[in-house]
Amino acid sequence: KCINLIRTNRLHIVPLSYEQLVSRVYSFSGMIDSVEHQENFIEYALKPMKNAPENLHKWYTSWIAYFEGEEVLECGFICPPTEQKVVELFVYTKKEFQNKGFGTEAINGLVRLSTAYENINYVCASIAKDNYASQRLFEKCGFYFLQDMSNGMKCYNKILKH
Repeated sequence: KCINLIRTNRLHIVPLSYEQLVSRVYSFSGMIDSVEHQENFIEYALKPMKNAPENLHKWYTSWIAYFEGEEVLECGFICPPTEQKVVELFVYTKKEFQNKGFGTEAINGLVRLSTAYENINYVCASIAKDNYASQRLFEKCGFYFLQDMSNGMKCYNKILKH
């Protein structure tokens, strides 16, 4: 079944279609602000999404959160659930909407969606070591620091079910 909307108190969070994601990536909109980000999205989102069945697209695409019709953030999953029953989340809040609770709502909405799947027991996030605001945001949402990673990121985790 394809999920096409997450609702929170203030947000409507909608996944982009493949065509919408292609347009966003190639027009450098949303969180795509450099050639490096563009190349990463092409490699890790667009290519796998193009070859995946439509019911798996939600795991590859960006989800756009709207508040009163205005885009406030981009979030989503890094890939489908792993064999270890883990999904990884990301959230990128536009500067003018930071520190207003939107990131918290979006993360909690993605976590709530994840709990509906039998093949997901954990959600995690990779956060830059110096991104203290994102670290606090995920901690506020019930994630705990798991480990430092070799790529300069910190891994945060949340247990959904054992």
